Amino acid sequence: MKEKICIASCGSSRFKIVLPDAATPPERFAAEELQKYIAASAGVTLPIAAEGEAGEPGIFIGGTRAFAALGISTGERELNYDGFVIAASGGRVFVQGACGRGVVYGVCEFAERYLGVRFLSPGETLVPARDTVEVEEGVRICKPVFRFRNFYDGGLFFTIQNPDYADTLYGVHRRMFSDYSPVRPEWGYDAEWYKEIRTDHNIFSYVSKEKYGKTHPEFFVSHTSDETTFDDVCYLNGLHDDGSVDESAGESVFQIALESLKKFIRTSDSKFFMLGINDANDYCRCERCERAYRKYGERSATVLLFVNALSREIEKWKKQEGIGRETNIVIFAYSWCYRPPVKKGPDGYSVPPELRLRENVFVRYCIFTADGYNQAYSFTDPRQSRPAVENLRAWSAVTKKFMIWDYCANYDAYFWYFPALRTMAENVRFYKSIGTEYLMSLSGYTVYREWSTLLRSYVASRLYWDDGADVYALAREFIDAYHGPFASYAHRFFERMEGHFSELIARGDYFVAMNDWTGGMDPADFPSEFLSGCIGLLREGIAAVRASSLSDAEKQMYERRFALAMLIPQYMLLRNYDAYGLGGKDALFAEFAENMRINGLLTPAIKNEFREGWALRELVSDPELVWYYKSRRYKLDCVDLIVNQKMPYERVSARVKVDVPTLRQWVKELADSVKKDPHA
Repeated sequence: MKEKICIASCGSSRFKIVLPDAATPPERFAAEELQKYIAASAGVTLPIAAEGEAGEPGIFIGGTRAFAALGISTGERELNYDGFVIAASGGRVFVQGACGRGVVYGVCEFAERYLGVRFLSPGETLVPARDTVEVEEGVRICKPVFRFRNFYDGGLFFTIQNPDYADTLYGVHRRMFSDYSPVRPEWGYDAEWYKEIRTDHNIFSYVSKEKYGKTHPEFFVSHTSDETTFDDVCYLNGLHDDGSVDESAGESVFQIALESLKKFIRTSDSKFFMLGINDANDYCRCERCERAYRKYGERSATVLLFVNALSREIEKWKKQEGIGRETNIVIFAYSWCYRPPVKKGPDGYSVPPELRLRENVFVRYCIFTADGYNQAYSFTDPRQSRPAVENLRAWSAVTKKFMIWDYCANYDAYFWYFPALRTMAENVRFYKSIGTEYLMSLSGYTVYREWSTLLRSYVASRLYWDDGADVYALAREFIDAYHGPFASYAHRFFERMEGHFSELIARGDYFVAMNDWTGGMDPADFPSEFLSGCIGLLREGIAAVRASSLSDAEKQMYERRFALAMLIPQYMLLRNYDAYGLGGKDALFAEFAENMRINGLLTPAIKNEFREGWALRELVSDPELVWYYKSRRYKLDCVDLIVNQKMPYERVSARVKVDVPTLRQWVKELADSVKKDPHA
């Protein structure tokens, strides 16, 4: 049994928190975080001192001389860029990372492991009181599974979009880091990603439609929007058919984009530059792009030729300018770029050499319902859609530089229970096996709080650092911490939901997708008795809270958390309420709305986000949302389902609550505005 070092006992301690004599901002921040959580947990405030003045014993934070004497390597390659080490030896404790945020993450791990701290949700951290704080002797090395990782829930989304809604340290405590992470130098969050422009659909930040739209309309694509907008650019404008630069082209999409990228590199220290197609599902149909499509078989070929040319020219320019730092370009495999231009043969996939991506080009692969991807099963499950698996593997012929944009919610119904927990660990290990360096799971991010999303986010915060973790054990850990003495009710609710989905998935024909029109929400699969039982169970939890001897503030907190969980079965029941033939809908909806209110989910900013996922449109009649349902954009969205996604009128009518004759009239008026290429 390992010896333990006692840091604090019965409200007293001889320890100091020791910093390097010339401590960096992240090291100082880490020391202050550690001081804060030890004080809150053990009731003793440890002084912070520089190494030259501190004396013994101490908790040494960052690059101290004492840590260097241990001889433990903390190189970024060994620790996957932002891992960390916690060591205890000779009566001293050490926390050091591969970089500034690694030091901060090490302190977060210390707080969780040795103090029992649980970072539960935005602004909600559990810090249990402890009589004794002890650390076992030895060396603990922690490195993330992926260089960049983010489970993008509401706390992280609203941190960026509206900081008033969120705990700005939430992502730090979750040890998440991606291009969407807020950059604060004191957290060790440097500018690895260029963030002066969007880090997703941003091609117009390279080639401005406002600047060049009137003088060079041939640069742009406009087939699905009205006449006043553009959807994307022609990626072969300024290039020859083989992807080489057309020096005689003069001003072109390629030359303008190249100069923009040079400016971004010259004016920043960033290493990653996103160059993303727009989110309009449209592409160029000029003669040159059509030739490329016929030659290579996929529209994505134009973007691959474009980015390879950019990479070549940028490397030449960097050499001339004496710029030696790492610079990478990131592109999307998404929408019309979803499939790679490869051919499958007996020895695997092959790709023309001009389309094999260069060393400094990453592909951000967006996994959604194309190719029948079924989120009821992992990528390693034999029941998974083979085209979905093969498409991901096919990209490995094009690049070894993978970034994954995963989805972990139903964007048509954020409060519908999404059974992704069962596949999370297997998929993480699969993504790791294909060389993924970046994993972002986009979850129920626009509603700020959603119970099952918070649970999965908590699991992800551990799983993305330890791909062998037991996801169900972590889920139970979250429930215990979140619901405290009343956790048994939440455990039973969770087990019922997971058990019911296990039965549905075991049938072999159950389909789960990020949008409900592809299946998974049939009222026959979710009997009203089952959902009413779940609601009743959570009401029992609330009754137990109210009957307890806790303070009013504690009762309010636990009741709110049960109300948050209750939104799930209430929404699922309300979504198909008419099909069940039940009465009392108004009363149930009133309770649903009240549960939304007490969880802060009826603010204008959050309600406005519901329209993006069409989450509550058949339930919410709110003046702040009515404009969308009367807008041309709403009509185009409905027509798109019929014209491009081939959904029957009757199904669209049931989904959007618009009668069939009206839909037929909209299609007649607007079909040309949304019509896509029949070959797409």
